[in-house]
Amino acid sequence: MVKKSNKSSKGQKKTISSKKTVEDLKKQISSEIEKQELQIDKYKRLLAEFDNYKRRTIKEKAKIADRAVIDFSKEIITVVDDFDRTLESLPENAESKSLVKGIELIHEKIIKILIDNGVKSFNSLDKKFDPEIHEAISSQEDSKKENGIILNEYLKGYKFNDNVIRHSKVVVVKNK
Repeated sequence: MVKKSNKSSKGQKKTISSKKTVEDLKKQISSEIEKQELQIDKYKRLLAEFDNYKRRTIKEKAKIADRAVIDFSKEIITVVDDFDRTLESLPENAESKSLVKGIELIHEKIIKILIDNGVKSFNSLDKKFDPEIHEAISSQEDSKKENGIILNEYLKGYKFNDNVIRHSKVVVVKNK
């Protein structure tokens, strides 16, 4: 009987060591699964950060491009103003018709370039004064019109994508 108990104790030791090995392996597997999940989570976060970085970079580039268009347009607008004044002051006679026509064509090309880049002028005459888009340079009485109506526009206002880049310089009705 001693032999039997000796054999059964060896069998128990093998079973116990097998159970320990299985438990150790399960622990290792669960540990590795946790490590993998942490790595996957890390990579997902990194990917999300990179997507945010790309979006932010695209927005910043668009802002820089818009700023460049606005700055360039402000300078071109002064040239358009000069063309407007020139066209208003030119005499209309047969001799100067071709000269006037040439100046008008150049003027139209410049306006088209501005429009193609999102810059448009806006009309203020006979509209209600709005400090967001107008700059009053003087006021004048006019009993035919109500207070706050724009009588005259000295300089046109311009917008870029609905943002004012130059306010209209206007004369506003102010009755007593």
